[in-house]
Amino acid sequence: MRVSTSRLPATIAACALCASVVAACGSSRAAATPPSGASGAVRAQGSGCVSQAEAQQIWTGIDNQIIAFEANPEDANPDIVATGAALQAIQTYLAQQLEANHWTEREVDKLDSLTVANAGCNNGTLVVHGTLTLITDEYLAGDGQVDHHDSQEGQKQDFIDNYVRVGGYWKQSQLQNPNQSAPTATPEVI
Repeated sequence: MRVSTSRLPATIAACALCASVVAACGSSRAAATPPSGASGAVRAQGSGCVSQAEAQQIWTGIDNQIIAFEANPEDANPDIVATGAALQAIQTYLAQQLEANHWTEREVDKLDSLTVANAGCNNGTLVVHGTLTLITDEYLAGDGQVDHHDSQEGQKQDFIDNYVRVGGYWKQSQLQNPNQSAPTATPEVI
């Protein structure tokens, strides 16, 4: 899935969450087990600063869940992992690009780098900058056959993602292409 010329965080088709909890400079930690009814959610504990390792766990957990939504858009519940402009972008993409065309998406990417630009201290916004390589991004027709591939396959993509704490969980709140001056919420198939 693409947002403008950047990418909407989404990768491996599994719904993997954090496997371990890493200590941070504050008491904020990503939990390995979400409560019932919030499968795929990444727990935020406390209001402290987020470490590099925790930020990567948050990004990976949410990214994996979004990929799972793309693989099964009809049963997707993106409000588990997104809010605000990011939620709107995901919902629009799933409805207008995948469901309307009777497609599902099989995406695999590799996180090349992730940097914490704002550690989200004192219940603030966690902001990460990163680069990923889009390994595979196939759009599948209703019969399971590949309809087309994303033209960005095999290429590196930069991203800026914002996350906020909502009801004790991390949710992606904004997506931005680092080459654009303002965040975008309009997804498109490239």
